[in-house]
Amino acid sequence: MSPVALSSIDLTKYNQLQQVSASLSDKEIKSKLQDTLGEDYDAFVENFDVFGEPRQTSDGGLFIEGWLNDLYLENASAFVIYPNGKVYAGWVTPDAQIIQYKTNDNEHHEIDPAIKAWAARFKGMSFTLAEEKRGKGSEVDSFTTDKFIIKVTTQCQPDGQCNDATYHGKRKKDGAELTLRGKASRAECDSDSCPIISYEFKNGQVVYMLSKVNNSLTVISNNKIVLDEKGVWSKETKANAESNFTGRWEGEDAGQSTLNLSLNQTGNVLTGTYCYITQAGNRIDCPGDEEDNIHGLVRNGKAEIVFDSSFGGKNGRATLELDGAKMKWHLVKAPMKGNYYAPNSYDLTRQSLPVMP
Repeated sequence: MSPVALSSIDLTKYNQLQQVSASLSDKEIKSKLQDTLGEDYDAFVENFDVFGEPRQTSDGGLFIEGWLNDLYLENASAFVIYPNGKVYAGWVTPDAQIIQYKTNDNEHHEIDPAIKAWAARFKGMSFTLAEEKRGKGSEVDSFTTDKFIIKVTTQCQPDGQCNDATYHGKRKKDGAELTLRGKASRAECDSDSCPIISYEFKNGQVVYMLSKVNNSLTVISNNKIVLDEKGVWSKETKANAESNFTGRWEGEDAGQSTLNLSLNQTGNVLTGTYCYITQAGNRIDCPGDEEDNIHGLVRNGKAEIVFDSSFGGKNGRATLELDGAKMKWHLVKAPMKGNYYAPNSYDLTRQSLPVMP
C-alpha cells in the first residue's frame, strides 16, 4: 500500500521554507513524532533552530530538516512524514557516535532513502557503529563559575584521539545558552591518554578558553580579554556501580528459555554478547568464541543496542534499561535478512563476580 493511500494530514501547508517551521506545532505531526521518538523527542526537536528547504519525496512524503545555528554538522535532525502518518526520523548530537534513526513503520526495514541521503553529509558517521569506533566513548566535565554553568563533552574519534570537544554553556542570570565546537589540549606524558589541561572554542571572532591549570574561563574578543572568571571543575560520572551495564546478566522464563548477556561499557559505548536458548534447548542463538554480537550506546541509564543473530539475522534493535541490580530487555526491531531467536521482553539480574581464592 502506498504511504499516501490513507490521506489524513495536510502536508501542503508546510512545503515552503516560509511555512515549514510551523510543521512542528501541527498537532497531528507533533503527535506522530512524539509517539515515534518517545523519550528522544526533546533531543530531536531541539535541533530545529534553523530550517532547511522542505521538499516532496517521489512517493508523496514531505522531507523536513533543521539544525542548530552554526552547528550544521553537529546538531541536526530530519524527518520524512506522509499523509497517512508514517514517520521516518534521523538526528545527530555531538555526544553520539552514530546517526540515530526511528520510524513507526514496522513493515519498512530499510533506512528511508531521503534520510539516508541526508545522513551522507555526516562524514565518518553511520546508523551503526563502525568496527574501528567500537569501544571508544566520551567523557564529560562540568565547570561552574558565579555567572555560568558549563558542560564540556570530549568525544573519541576512530583514530583513538579524544580531543574533539563540545562546549555547552548556560548563563545563570537569564538562562541564555551557547553551544560551540572546539579542541582539548593535553599535557605531555608517557600514557596513551594524557590529562586534559585546557579547552579552546571559537564563536566567530570570539574565543572561549577553559583552563584546568588555573580553573578559569577566559573570553577574548578582538584580541582583548572581556571576561576572566574563576570556577570549579567536576567530573560527570557516567559509570558507577549502579549505572554501569558492565557485567554478566542472566534471566530465565519458567524453565522455557534463558537469556544471558555479557556486557562491557566504556564511556557511553556498550559492547558484548547475547545468548538466547529456547524451545527446551532446541534453539540456541549464541555467538562464536570471542565474537561480540551486541554494540550500542548508553544514555541516562538506558542502552540502545544493535545485535546480530547466529542464525543469520542482522541489525536487530533492542533497549536495555537498568533498575539497580535488575535489567529489562525490550526488542524494538527484529533482525533482518535472516532468522533469529531473541525474546520480545525479558527480565535479567546482574550476576555477582566469583570470589577469587
